Amino acid sequence: MRQYYVNGIVVQRKRDEKYQGIDSGINGDAWYLNYRYEKDNELVSGYDKYVDISEGSFEIIEACTNNQFIKKYIICSKELNVDIRLVLCVTTLDFPLYNASNLELEFLGYDYAYPGGVYYSTIYNDIIDDRIKELRDIKLNKNGLFDSEEELEAFIQKREDLKKVYKKGMFESGVFVKYKLYEIDIESFLNNCCDD
Repeated sequence: MRQYYVNGIVVQRKRDEKYQGIDSGINGDAWYLNYRYEKDNELVSGYDKYVDISEGSFEIIEACTNNQFIKKYIICSKELNVDIRLVLCVTTLDFPLYNASNLELEFLGYDYAYPGGVYYSTIYNDIIDDRIKELRDIKLNKNGLFDSEEELEAFIQKREDLKKVYKKGMFESGVFVKYKLYEIDIESFLNNCCDD
């Protein structure tokens, strides 16, 4: 098993669905304000500065480590009456690094997804979306994720085996990353991470 690193936070609109992982889905749940405002908006330009830092590298998780930027996102979302959640990304990549020691966390599960952009998840697209019949029997937790790294590893192996059988293009290719995801209590974040 590889070592995991605390990378940072992704802001998502709350979802009322089984899957509670990192994938943004077709609704652009992650960093949703990018779809609402023009490029010159402070939060969109902040996203470019603090989150979209990979410049095409698959060795960087696009998660925010700037607490003041996250606080602005929370405040704006409250003003817009948009329910959001803060997802802490812990992955096998070591950049960026974030200190989450004083946060109240709820474990969501393990995901297997792209390191940024729409955070395309193989769990969401191959299992939850019910595209691959051989994956229908895989058991997921209440958040539509895996409870353990061993379960995730078994899924990855099964997916790799099926890629050899299915026609080319059936499975999304690319560099996928193991995510260990937690939901952060927003009030604890505001009280413990956002000194004025």
